[in-house]
Amino acid sequence: MPLDKEEIELFESISHEKQSPIEEKYRAKLEKIDYMNETNKHPYYLKTIKEYARETSDARVNAFIETFKQLEKYPDEEDLAAFGRELNEIVVRFKDIFARLC
Repeated sequence: MPLDKEEIELFESISHEKQSPIEEKYRAKLEKIDYMNETNKHPYYLKTIKEYARETSDARVNAFIETFKQLEKYPDEEDLAAFGRELNEIVVRFKDIFARLC
């Protein structure tokens, strides 16, 4: 059974809580790289974005798991399929970013 509106809000809240420190950490790293070098030209720029993508995706998966734990229920096939599609969209978005940077 798909998550209802309140359950989705819980998931988004947990996800935001987990992703905020990651975003702050990588925003600071990228700003430091940009400040010291020509924007997007530093060899660690792409590496940093890849690390950011991995950590934010992991945080989103952990938020999904934690949401279902808090709701004391298990995701069904529809929940997992919808979440899988969401993760694929994230991967495609980062793939496009990488293609523009390289």
